Amino acid sequence: VIGNDDWMVHPHSTFHMAWDVLVSLLILLTVITMPLSIGWDEFNTSLYAMNLTVDLIFLFDVGKNFCTGIIDENDAVIMDKYVVRRAYLSGFFIPDFFSSIPLDLIFKIAGVGSTSGSGAVSGTKHTLKMLKLLRMAKLFRLL
Repeated sequence: VIGNDDWMVHPHSTFHMAWDVLVSLLILLTVITMPLSIGWDEFNTSLYAMNLTVDLIFLFDVGKNFCTGIIDENDAVIMDKYVVRRAYLSGFFIPDFFSSIPLDLIFKIAGVGSTSGSGAVSGTKHTLKMLKLLRMAKLFRLL
């Protein structure tokens, strides 16, 4: 183990493994429900609370990744917060962050709903929601 900073989660801890299982299940849920919510606004409306909860959990996951040790190419566990944060920022932070933005909440606050806007607004909304597919990259990292 290299480094020993407080508040770092060990990558082999039970908490971290359980969290990865939860995140994997939420990614699979997103992969199933996202195309349905893009295709039918009624479906999206009925899943609003669930989608918002999942987005908030993924935002929490982004924060957790800054505090979770990493395993390097030599199988050494790195628990130095500066090394871990630098590795995350230069690696998967961008796709993790952009796929975690609670777009449904932003659209609701902005007044962009199923009844407002032209085809262009609706198309842009659906294109932005496809950013959620970036979560698939995390699923492949977890496997």
